[in-house]
Amino acid sequence: MADIRSKVELIDEEITKAYKEPAVDFTQPEWEKTMQAATQAFRLTIQPELAFIRQAILECLEQANYGNVHTIAKLIGQTHQLKNFLAPITDEIIADQQNLQYALTFFMMRDLMPDARDEIMYFNDLLKACKKKRIQLAPLLEKLLPHASSQIRFGNYSVKMLFEGAL
Repeated sequence: MADIRSKVELIDEEITKAYKEPAVDFTQPEWEKTMQAATQAFRLTIQPELAFIRQAILECLEQANYGNVHTIAKLIGQTHQLKNFLAPITDEIIADQQNLQYALTFFMMRDLMPDARDEIMYFNDLLKACKKKRIQLAPLLEKLLPHASSQIRFGNYSVKMLFEGAL
């Protein structure tokens, strides 16, 4: 566990040093597109670091048969910038299907937090993108289902319920 902790802290430190808050004029009508473009550009510059740490985290989880999922989730939650970039976005998943396992794993680890609505929207976008590209989710969902939380968040859903519904 100390090994993954040091890797996460190292990558978080590198990303945090490299991250520059985008200069966005929120009074402009296109401010959201400007912010999104800046975020996308930064994601591209840190892609090697993200690929490395995603792989290291998945290996650590699989070695422990996902028994350490809550510990890893807490570790990621304590990072400065890594937590904001670790989950693959839809374009990254479509470009490299290896990222699908990362996306589902990190969705599961976030456990619908901090905002269940945003998390459910992310999951629905993921489902739509996979359906559109004919990417099979079932094997990964079945693999992760035993480790998914059944804790209902904000009165409606749990990760386990969402995974079961997607199957």
